[in-house]
Amino acid sequence: MLYYNFKKMFDIRGIINPYKFLIKHGFSTSKASYIANDHYSSLSLVATEQLCLILNCTPNDLLEWKPEENATYRDDAALNKLIRNDLKNVSQLMEDVPTDKFPELLSAFEEVKKKFLDEKNED
Repeated sequence: MLYYNFKKMFDIRGIINPYKFLIKHGFSTSKASYIANDHYSSLSLVATEQLCLILNCTPNDLLEWKPEENATYRDDAALNKLIRNDLKNVSQLMEDVPTDKFPELLSAFEEVKKKFLDEKNED
């Protein structure tokens, strides 16, 4: 089944209060409540675009796919790319890292970010 997983994107981006974040970025209170609580089964393309712009992501980042339990699918099904079990937010990743190692992590992060931005600028 294909579904939205907004919570995961908010966690990844370190957004602690998605409702306030969405209101701040122009969503109505009712739409913000539905999105913040992962209660949307469909979302307009305008709202999807707005979310992608404020979260700096693509629609694929907002969607996940869970194969039906007893169904058979091709091993190379394109939807397999939307099976996500490995995304965590930064605070979860850093829970077990001693604080004296944070500068090392930040340095490594900055290197990856610079490489990403350099590659992006080459395209």
